[in-house]
Amino acid sequence: MFANTRRQSTRPSLHLFPQPSPSRHMSEMPVPLADELFNLVFLELDIVSLVACKRVCKRFLHLIESTERVQYHFELQAACMKDGPSRSGTDLPELDTATRFGMLKVYRRAWEALSWTGPFTIPLSPLPPHAEKYVLVGDVLCAAGSKYLQCTRLPSPIRGIEERQWRIDHPCEDKPRSSEYGLAIDPAQDLLALAEDQGRGASFKVHLLTLSAGVPHPTSAPSGTISYTYDYGYSYIFRWRFDVQIHGSYLGLLADEHYGGVNNHLIIWDWVSGQVICEIRDDDNGFNTVQSFTFLPKDLVLLGLRLDSGLEDSPCRVKSLVHDLAAARSLGGQTITQVDDIPYLCVFEFPSYTGQFQGMDIQSTSSLGQSPRASTWYCSPFIPDTESQQVSLIQVFVEGEPQESLFLPFSIISHHISSYRTEGRQGIRIPWDAWGPAASLKLRHDGPFAMWRSEAMCCPHLVILFDDTQRGPPHPRPQHLLLKDFNTYAARRNRANHTDIPSQWHSFSEQTVLINVEGRWATLLLPQPMIDYMDGEILLGQDSIVFAVGNPRIGSPLTFMRMTLVDPENVEEN
Repeated sequence: MFANTRRQSTRPSLHLFPQPSPSRHMSEMPVPLADELFNLVFLELDIVSLVACKRVCKRFLHLIESTERVQYHFELQAACMKDGPSRSGTDLPELDTATRFGMLKVYRRAWEALSWTGPFTIPLSPLPPHAEKYVLVGDVLCAAGSKYLQCTRLPSPIRGIEERQWRIDHPCEDKPRSSEYGLAIDPAQDLLALAEDQGRGASFKVHLLTLSAGVPHPTSAPSGTISYTYDYGYSYIFRWRFDVQIHGSYLGLLADEHYGGVNNHLIIWDWVSGQVICEIRDDDNGFNTVQSFTFLPKDLVLLGLRLDSGLEDSPCRVKSLVHDLAAARSLGGQTITQVDDIPYLCVFEFPSYTGQFQGMDIQSTSSLGQSPRASTWYCSPFIPDTESQQVSLIQVFVEGEPQESLFLPFSIISHHISSYRTEGRQGIRIPWDAWGPAASLKLRHDGPFAMWRSEAMCCPHLVILFDDTQRGPPHPRPQHLLLKDFNTYAARRNRANHTDIPSQWHSFSEQTVLINVEGRWATLLLPQPMIDYMDGEILLGQDSIVFAVGNPRIGSPLTFMRMTLVDPENVEEN
């Protein structure tokens, strides 16, 4: 009954009702355990075990459904959430379990009812010069320019969070445009990472700063920077584009040469110690490249690879593979100089493409590190549990081919590699026919809208911005948001109608799209004022949808608009 616990490996087995031996006197019979002890056990169980416990006896059922702490623990997992840190020492009041539980119920009710207000302009000012780069993680939105970052904590009426802004001067001030450096944040770890080119060959430096003040991070590598240098043997100045990602103690940097003249470099560090965990490049074939990457739970990274002979009319091979960072760390770090030889736990194969390859993108939910205490920028009463329902979105762009958009749930990856990793084996290959068709999402969705503009993820949700390409001036093109919820528990509740709110959600099985994970979807017609923002990019927070619009390079200033999730029983303009 208690086998499926989260901490099974570190917890001794607990015999709740030991049978007396024949030699014992009746006075030595065990005394029934107190309810509080049972509750402590329930708080260690996952949702599947808790459901099983409800069926054991009436006492267990009563304890689970009447104890507020246990109910909160249960509903957190049902919402793909985990409890947030204490707010002690912040500008926000401390929250007890009852208050957090109440907020969680309102949060779930608002998502169920799709209760959004807005759009409202985000007063993110003054914007830094040449502000072209921005990022939203958790509740923190940062806009980066050539001299500083302007940051804001987005408000949340449901979670009791007020808006707050601050500015960070950064060390990349000699870069005329923010597009010339890479940016990543983790509010939970108070971490801001800025990657810049050092000017010769492949020479990069990553500044590890506090998100709160922009000073060297106190727990980062010595001097608050980590560096990488690869000498090509000549002094040509390359133009690099950077993709920086943070996952716990891992920091990844993918450097892509702007004109494609040399191979990409992927470096993954332990940003606390400064150790290089993994370095990947291809010294033999500049056409073989790591196109994209995303961190996964359990010390894994998912890589998107392009394998190309470079010969005219030869097919381009694409694949995604799962690399084991724990194994790389145990070896003291890995340097891989041939992309085709990357060791893997499993590889997901794609069909061959005959058209000109234009790119591959992999993205997953931005994860927050662990922190026992809240801060001004990390103060949510509950936060997404990315390990519970993480889904990666893989997109392949080939000239003359329909765009492939694929959903790869971590549960599928975990299923394929669990036995191999336990046995110390690796190398399973999964052919396209065994996973691709079932994971594909058609670009044309049922309804009047057709063009996929932009997408964003925040566990367990994906939002896609569409508009109707069949209409145009003088008629405004209607815009829609397609929301996908990968929370299997919410999908099952929706299917069983366990809600008093008329549902606007539909099961994945009701779509014409094949998808290999249980979930649900819904659509939102955007308000009329949003039609001017159809060419913008969309960002997704825990309960905010943000539209970033404008292009400073052509004289159009950057503007941010937000829609906010609110209690459907008390809808007010926020």
